[in-house]
Amino acid sequence: MATLSWGLQAQSFSVKKVYVYDDVTTTPPHQVSGDSIVLNDTMSFGINLLNNGSQILGPLDTAAFRFSVNGKVIGFFGKVDFGNLVPSIDGDFILNEKYVFTKVGQVKICAKIVHTSVGNNSNNDTACKVYTVVPPAGVLLTSFTPNEGYRGSQIILKGFRFGATAATNVVKIGTIACTVDTATATRLVVTLPATAVTGKLSVTAGGKTSTSSMVYNVRIPLINSFSPDSAFISDTIRLLCSELLDRPTVRFNGAKAGVVIWSGDTVWAAVPVGSTTGKIKFEYPTTSATSTKDFIVRAPKDTTDTTISVTEIAKIEAKIWQNGNTLSISEIVGDYDLKIVDLNGKSFLDQSLKMENTNDVIEVDISTLTPGVYIAIMDNAYFKFVKSE
Repeated sequence: MATLSWGLQAQSFSVKKVYVYDDVTTTPPHQVSGDSIVLNDTMSFGINLLNNGSQILGPLDTAAFRFSVNGKVIGFFGKVDFGNLVPSIDGDFILNEKYVFTKVGQVKICAKIVHTSVGNNSNNDTACKVYTVVPPAGVLLTSFTPNEGYRGSQIILKGFRFGATAATNVVKIGTIACTVDTATATRLVVTLPATAVTGKLSVTAGGKTSTSSMVYNVRIPLINSFSPDSAFISDTIRLLCSELLDRPTVRFNGAKAGVVIWSGDTVWAAVPVGSTTGKIKFEYPTTSATSTKDFIVRAPKDTTDTTISVTEIAKIEAKIWQNGNTLSISEIVGDYDLKIVDLNGKSFLDQSLKMENTNDVIEVDISTLTPGVYIAIMDNAYFKFVKSE
């Protein structure tokens, strides 16, 4: 019964102070210097707790601590060892939880204790303290956007203590220098060089260097292959590519393709009027990619059947036809992914098909598509159709 009577004693805990520690490995743990917290440093929290009651915390009592930063709860912790917190004695309690401050400016840190004894005696108490989060000495790169792009693209870097003019900053991706276009003390705009490769960004200013924790992904677009090797004007060919972030402008030996569809690592392009035999090129505002092989443009009088267009591939590998609000597919066996896109490459349907017999006919509902021109893509198969009113 001694244990129960001990737990029934009224307790009154009050939070006297809120602490932030920059080092908890020492004894006693080291608090932050003054009221300043250094940006991006890992901190621990603690409180100074006073027991105004008649006994120490009983084994059946409950107590919990809640820490918040600017009103946002960051940790909720249950009963800790109060064995030495005898009546009228205060003590410091350190929480194992860590927190990283990622924004400069004032922060309000609050600690709240909620205590209830088995005798329904309860006590809630809150204490707060305001600290100032400051950047560390020297230049500090905190973020950059976007996180990937082509050679020649611009990147925006944000941080503190950059050089106020472009010439007073050195920005690199890995070991390769970038061009600094504009500069303020907290913002840089830089351009990737033509030799840039994926790597971390760094800023050097005032004799100090700060390096990003994340890498910037440099995309280098490539045309890996295309099929067929030759086709007539207005035929559509399929290009397998890599490292594309968006739809390219496609040129056939200089002639610009009007219809270009981009989906992931695949581009479909119609051979434009005026095309001649030569390389296929992808163009972006800051970079380009060129095929290693020549694409052969066949003259109308060419009747050889050594190569065929993608349109013909569709008819050979599968029979696909449109009937009003339905696409019908047959004469092919296997598991396939069917995708329907518009001429801008926007996807409107993506579903799996299981073709078990060449005589089977699978019907796909296209009634929800708005009127317009669409492309049905099924692996290597390609079918262009018009959805009417």
